[in-house]
Amino acid sequence: MAKGRMKPETAAVKIKTGHGRVESGLHEAAGGDGSYACTGDMLLESLAACVGVTLEAVATAMGIAIRRGRITAEGDIDFRGTLGVDKTVPVGITDIRLHFDLDTDATTEKIDKLPYRCASAADIYRPSTLRIRSRAQSTSSWVITSGGANRMVFSWVSLHSSPSAMSRSQ
Repeated sequence: MAKGRMKPETAAVKIKTGHGRVESGLHEAAGGDGSYACTGDMLLESLAACVGVTLEAVATAMGIAIRRGRITAEGDIDFRGTLGVDKTVPVGITDIRLHFDLDTDATTEKIDKLPYRCASAADIYRPSTLRIRSRAQSTSSWVITSGGANRMVFSWVSLHSSPSAMSRSQ
C-alpha cells in the first residue's frame, strides 16, 4: 500500500515510503519547476530496479554469474495527453523500453533463457483493473469504464455533504 498527501498549493504529493519521504510533482515539460520527483520517472526507476533484482535472483538460481549489470528503462510520453490539452493523445507513458548490459561469462544461449520479467513489468503489460475511489465534498456521482485489454474503473463517491462533516471524518 502507498499513501500520499496532496499539496495543492505546489501541485505536489508527499509519499511516505519505507525508506523516507518522497515529494512528487510535475515534470518540467508539464510545467513543473524540477524540484520534485516526477512520477513517470519514478515508474521507470521502479521498473528498472524490479527487473534488475529479479534478473539477479533468477540468474543466481540458474547458475549464471553476473559480475556487473546495467539496466536502462526508457519511456515515451506526450504531456498534451496527460494534461488534457489534446484528447487524441494518450495519457501517460505509451512505450517502455528496457535495455540490459550484462558483464558475464555465460553463453548467449544461457543469457537468452533468462526471463526478463518482474512484478512491476507484469503490472504494466498484463490485463488489469485499476479502481479509483475518490471522496470529496460534492453532490455528483459518476463512473467511467474504459474497455480494452487493460480496464480502468473510476468512481467518484460523494461521502460528505458539508465541510464540517468532511473535516470530522478525516
